[in-house]
Amino acid sequence: MHVTQHSVGMIPAPHSQFLTPAFASPMAANPFRSEFVPATSKQHRPMKLRAPAARPHGLETFRPRVRTSGMTSLNMAGLLITKMITSMTLMALGDMLTQYNARKSAAVAGGAKAETSFLDAWDIGRTARQGMFGAVIAAPICHLWFPMLEKLVPLTGQGLELLSHVAERVMVDQLLSGPVNLVLFLTWMSYLEDFNARKAVQKCKDAMPTLYPKSLMTWVPVHMLTFSVVPDEYRVLWIGLVSILWGAVLSATASGESA
Repeated sequence: MHVTQHSVGMIPAPHSQFLTPAFASPMAANPFRSEFVPATSKQHRPMKLRAPAARPHGLETFRPRVRTSGMTSLNMAGLLITKMITSMTLMALGDMLTQYNARKSAAVAGGAKAETSFLDAWDIGRTARQGMFGAVIAAPICHLWFPMLEKLVPLTGQGLELLSHVAERVMVDQLLSGPVNLVLFLTWMSYLEDFNARKAVQKCKDAMPTLYPKSLMTWVPVHMLTFSVVPDEYRVLWIGLVSILWGAVLSATASGESA
């Protein structure tokens, strides 16, 4: 083709306004040609967009099942704080119930109404000690112990087989965790009262023979129902209600009152 000075670099306006880089071949964009040639070869056709291939665990992270099972350290810390606050509240309520019941019984035994109100006679320090035990000791121990217990004694099967596994889990819990919690509670309450270590040890020796059977009579049937009958969404409420009554028993034992 003969190239003249007039044709070099000239792009006719009617053709240039319909051309884009995606639809023009290198030859069509050559400034030394007098006209543009539409691109027809396959290698210069626009690429089709494809959806990216699903990566392993790509969409799974947006499902609630995966989001609840894979908890971060922040979630675990928040869960532990919630348990600490709940345990502190329940243990404190149990002690307040014991003090109220003891004061009411003393008033009835005396044949007259108490001259002071409950708030005036309330031993706030005792309630604070028991509440702090629930927050500092009981809640962290339960937070670590129950996941271990689920791995030690998994609940599998149906019917009698499931019931036997439930009984085994409750037995392991009461033989390993039960005595430890009771000894820690008696030591905590007695030592913080007057900071006498010998008195705290003696308190454990005197109270354990009667407190441990009470613990078995309380928590064995409670946990048999917890792991076999009570639905998962109601277990926290169920154990919380029992914990208030059990906190009252512990408070009465630690203070030497009748439970």
